[in-house]
Parts: sequence; C-alpha cells; structure tokens
Amino acid sequence: MPQPLNLAEGLALSTFAPEGKPRFGRWERDAAAAAGWLVELELAGRIELNPLGVSAVDPTPAGEVQLDAVLQEIQQAEMQDLRGWALQLLAHDPGELTMGKLVERGIVSTERRGFLWINRTWYPELDPEPRREFLRGLQLADGAEPDRRTAAALVISDAGGIDRAVFPDISRAAFAARVDQVTGQQWRTPADRQLMRDLHLAVRTSANLGTDWPHAVRRG
Repeated sequence: MPQPLNLAEGLALSTFAPEGKPRFGRWERDAAAAAGWLVELELAGRIELNPLGVSAVDPTPAGEVQLDAVLQEIQQAEMQDLRGWALQLLAHDPGELTMGKLVERGIVSTERRGFLWINRTWYPELDPEPRREFLRGLQLADGAEPDRRTAAALVISDAGGIDRAVFPDISRAAFAARVDQVTGQQWRTPADRQLMRDLHLAVRTSANLGTDWPHAVRRG
C-alpha cells in the first residue's frame, strides 16, 4: 500500500486542482507546507511545540528526508518560537520541495505553462487516490472532537486562506465554528488551544508576506 500523504504533502497538493492548475499562490503553499513539517515532527514525538518555543526532544530520524532535514536544523539552532520557525523554513521553498517529492512518488507530474512572459508550474495528478485518502482522513463528523492532525489542518487552512480546497464539503459557517472550537475554550487543554492559536498566527504571518519578504531569503 502506498505511503499516505503527510500533512505538508496533503496541504501542498490541495493548493493545486486535480488537473494541475495552481489554485493559490506560492506563499500560501509555502506557509502551509512549512507548518505541516513542524506539526508532523511534533506528532512523531521528535519536537515539542509550546509557547516558549520549538525544541527537539528526540534526535531519532523520522524516516522522511524533508522532515529529517528540518529536525536536524531545529536540533542545531537556538530555540525560537513557532512563528520564527515558520518564517525561517520559508527559505527552503517548502511548497516546491514538497511537490517535487510527490513528483518522485508518481502522484503528480510537472509541466511548465506560460502566457506571454508569465510562466507557472502545473502539477497534473497521476494518481487521485492519495488526495482522496488525505481529505477523507480530515473529515469532520458533526459533534466529533477533531484529533491533533485535523485541528492543525483546520488552523493552517484557515490562516493560509486555503480552507475551500482542504475542507470542500463543509460550509464556511461550520468551518469557522470548528476553527473557533480548537482555538477557543472547548478543545482539550489550555496548552493545546494556545498551540493552535500560535500556529494560526505563524501561518497567517507567513502567507501574508508575499513579495515584501527580502529576496535574500529565497533561493534563486
């Protein structure tokens, strides 16, 4: 059975339509993928995310090249908060790296399409099942408490403005209520809720940088 998409992969893939057309800009995709890396490492028990900062707690490789590179970077760096790491990881072009991995896995192909002087990369889907499985895993049953991965996907999608692509089957009102649930007073512990609020701020800051971000941060 093919390896399921991790959070970064599923969110990045969702920013493209099945035929490969970009639904969102590069900044939304990068912000979602970078946050997805951090959440996956936290879920794997490799790092700890808390209001004091991001810290490595287990140096054991997670078994994925991109996640292991981020883990090593966190291990070697001074502690900084979640927003700081979300911004720092933008320098790695997380959206492009993540989509490149999906090309290697045969889930999507890549095409360069342009009109006049504007060129964009499309990622036509070769295997639709990984996307379907990812979205099925995030389905929100009425009244059910979201698990940690789904809560993170809610917050990242809302902050990055990609919610219609990741949660297409629930109304905007229901989606907003779920975001309020995991950042408000009803979900899990105060520390969990604070983490979701911090994650929301980190992704919103990253996604809103746009072309104002210094060119030195970008490769190429």
